[in-house]
Amino acid sequence: RLENSTWNLERFLIDDFEQVRLVSMDDTLAELRSIEGAWKLLEDPLDALDQLRHGEREKVNGSV
Repeated sequence: RLENSTWNLERFLIDDFEQVRLVSMDDTLAELRSIEGAWKLLEDPLDALDQLRHGEREKVNGSV
């Protein structure tokens, strides 16, 4: 990492790779939506994720 907070890539090694399937965006989204998960039952999944990342924040007048 350089002094000005930027990164300088000195080398990039690839040990292995897997070719991705060529699938339409619609098919990909349908596959992702079909995955079972408790997060789908949450009233506000994005708020729950934010709380996991940053902890419970005190809400003032309906906003964070």
